[in-house]
Amino acid sequence: MKIKTQIFLLFLLLSVFLTSLFAVTIYHFTKALVLKQVDSHLESVSETKTAQLRNMIGNIHEMSSFLSKNQAIIKGVGKIQQDMQPNAGRELSIHLSQYVIDILKFRKIYILDTLGSVVASSDSNILHRNLSRTSAYLKGKESINQIIGFFYDADHTLFLKASDLIINQKNEWIGIVVIDLNADEFLELVNDYTGLGRSGETNMAMAQGEYALYMTPLKFDRNAALTRKVNLHDKEYAMSLALDQQTGFQENAIDYMGHHVIAYTRYLPETGWGIVTKIDKEEALVGVYTLQRILLMISLFFIGTIFIASFFLGGYIARPIEQLIELTNNVKEGNFKPKITISAKSELGTLANSFNEMTEKLEKKMDDLDKFAYIVSHDLKSPLNTITPLMELIQKDRETILSQESKRMMKMAEDKAIQMKELIDQVLLSATEDSLQKEVINTNRLLDQILENLNPPAHISVYVQKNLPPMRYHKVSLLQIFQNLIGNAIKYMDKSQGEIKVSLIKQNSHYLFSIQDNGRGIERHLLERIFGIFEKGHNEVIESSGIGLSIVKRIIEENKGRIWVESEVGIGSTFYFTIPLS
Repeated sequence: MKIKTQIFLLFLLLSVFLTSLFAVTIYHFTKALVLKQVDSHLESVSETKTAQLRNMIGNIHEMSSFLSKNQAIIKGVGKIQQDMQPNAGRELSIHLSQYVIDILKFRKIYILDTLGSVVASSDSNILHRNLSRTSAYLKGKESINQIIGFFYDADHTLFLKASDLIINQKNEWIGIVVIDLNADEFLELVNDYTGLGRSGETNMAMAQGEYALYMTPLKFDRNAALTRKVNLHDKEYAMSLALDQQTGFQENAIDYMGHHVIAYTRYLPETGWGIVTKIDKEEALVGVYTLQRILLMISLFFIGTIFIASFFLGGYIARPIEQLIELTNNVKEGNFKPKITISAKSELGTLANSFNEMTEKLEKKMDDLDKFAYIVSHDLKSPLNTITPLMELIQKDRETILSQESKRMMKMAEDKAIQMKELIDQVLLSATEDSLQKEVINTNRLLDQILENLNPPAHISVYVQKNLPPMRYHKVSLLQIFQNLIGNAIKYMDKSQGEIKVSLIKQNSHYLFSIQDNGRGIERHLLERIFGIFEKGHNEVIESSGIGLSIVKRIIEENKGRIWVESEVGIGSTFYFTIPLS
């Protein structure tokens, strides 16, 4: 990946991260702040309505207590029980009717005896009726000051029923006073949506078996009173939580419509009612959702701006580096002429100036090295140019005197001089060319030539695999590789019957050569060091420069191959190196 692209992606990813972090932080901070405000407001509304509700219930308790403790009523019930006066029930009913007339809240007042029969009533229609199976009797006889609940009359008008025990002077309960009251105050309370927005409201419900039963009409279901229910055990419902006596802020609840709401729940232990003040979550957080959309648009705009800026900024920053890379490649190819021109007074400018100075020095060194190689090669060739014709002249002049063995030795000396001259020519050529020219080499013929040059002793046998494939390589380089490796195997042979084997295996992408010997071997701790310059694999004093293997390693690696050795002291060593098939 180009450095320009890397810089561009780095700036882009950094901007996306920072922008996202900023947007998410602002969003969550704002949401938490809004939720806190909604919580505070719902708690305030709930507290106010609960206080009003408790006040209304308290007033009802006072009225029912007033009636249950009224001496006229207590005496009247006593007379009825003792059957002391035939018209006692009628007189008490007239007395109750007067209260209904005087107190507008009262719809009906009636008195049940201990068996549940109506013994007196402001409504003559229910006089003497047995109500022992009704909630008025069953719940009313449990304790004093009971709120029985809400009910519908024949006209489908909602009303509230309350009761209190009538206790005589002997502290015995002799009856129950039951009051039917108008529910207008309660309806006004729950129908007051002030400060609760479009979806907010306050609900009241009581537990009825497995369900929570709503007792009053709901904002979005006017016929819900005493008919709408939710599962009491499903704690997702805000009302289920309220009837579970959980008082507090509920952020992830649902209402009777299944809408996600934010609610404040309360439980009234004196009545067993649950109170929920709620508002739809979507409405409560509408400002947060609007902010979310705004932040998204700002983030996209900012990221888009950074995208464009990063593209140009990446190019601006990467341009000097790309110039430096291009110049490095030129130097690698031997072209020292182009220079980097960076005017910026920065680290890159300093680096460019240093690199320009370095290439100038390197160019001078390379020129000096070329001159040195040429001079050395020329000086080495001069004696050879004299030796070769001199050897030819001696052979011709002394042809009749020299023995056949002498002639063979003279011929060999002449051939070695010619080979040395060719080697020097190749070195001179490699010093002046930009790259080493590769050619197709007959591998077996090259190895035969090398063995002839090395002339191994009679006690060392060298076996070369037959029919080796031709190699495309720089001839002098390949000669140096084999000559160093085989020469080392001969030089360090310590066995009376030495063996050296040269073999090859063709693998997927390269040829694998091995030069194996049964010599003295190399100690394990020296295996990695022997390829270093001036390093030797043995401590004995054997004539060696210590640079042969380092040259071999450099040649092989420059030709995209690799070299390594496996060895065991006393058994021998095997050197492996590869040559790419291509």
